This record gives sequence, C-alpha cells and structure tokens, in this order.
Amino acid sequence: MGMLRYALDWWLRPVVLAGTEAFLYHVNSQPMLWALLFACLVELVAAHVLVGLFFGARAAWAVFALSLIGLVYVVGLMRSLSKLPLLVSPEGVRVRAGTLIDAWLPLDRIAGAACVINCGDTKRPGFLKAALMAYPNVVLDIAPPVAVRRANGR
Repeated sequence: MGMLRYALDWWLRPVVLAGTEAFLYHVNSQPMLWALLFACLVELVAAHVLVGLFFGARAAWAVFALSLIGLVYVVGLMRSLSKLPLLVSPEGVRVRAGTLIDAWLPLDRIAGAACVINCGDTKRPGFLKAALMAYPNVVLDIAPPVAVRRANGR
C-alpha cells in the first residue's frame, strides 16, 4: 500500500524533518528505473496478448492485473526515491533508499567515514549497500554495528 501511495500521490513533497539537511540521490538511479518502467509496459502488453491467444481472456486479464501491480510498484519505487532523501542532523544520519531501506545511525555510533576507493569493500560481511544501482560514494563505519531492517524483512 505504501508503494501505491507514492505511485499515485504526485503532490507529495520530500519528507524532511526540521533541523536536518536532505541529500537527494535519485537522479543517479532514475535512468535505469525509467528503462525498467518501459520494460514493464512492454511486458504488460505482450503478456496480455500472448496469454490471451493461448489461454483465453480470463487468464489474460489475470496476467494483466499482476503486471499492472508490478508497474505500480516500479512507479512507487521511483517516486519514493525522490520523496525520501538521506537526512543528516546533529544527532545522526538517516540512510534511506526509498521505501526499501530506512536506517537511523546515531552520531556517536559512527566510527568513521571514507570515500569508496575499492569496489570490493561492498562485498564484506555486514556491509549495507544503500546505493541501489551504483556503488556508494561514501562509506560510514558503524561501531558497534546497527541492525537494519530492509523492506524484504532481512
């Protein structure tokens, strides 16, 4: 339902709390998400026609409904990336990747920050990669580690 809200609520403004500075990052991932959206549209039409030819109208409409749900999910994800920015405040950092990741990192737990030099850094255990379709440009070391719940429950 959250994705439906972001997909249909076009007048939503970015969610920025008082006393925080927002950093938008959706510009880097938008071209790939637009390509995914176009592929979803093509799949929606092609699957509807092909399933209708081979399995009948009821099956075609069922596949159409499932494809439409996927399309709404992609639009909602695209919109949530622009409406839920990364927030920095004197108390800490709120790392968000749309509705997929939302993690609060208190300032006293941030042990260090560095630019990413080696892409292999993202492969180490306990690393949360919040940059969806690219390598992150900043790495925050958290001590002790913080548990982060992702949208898929992990």
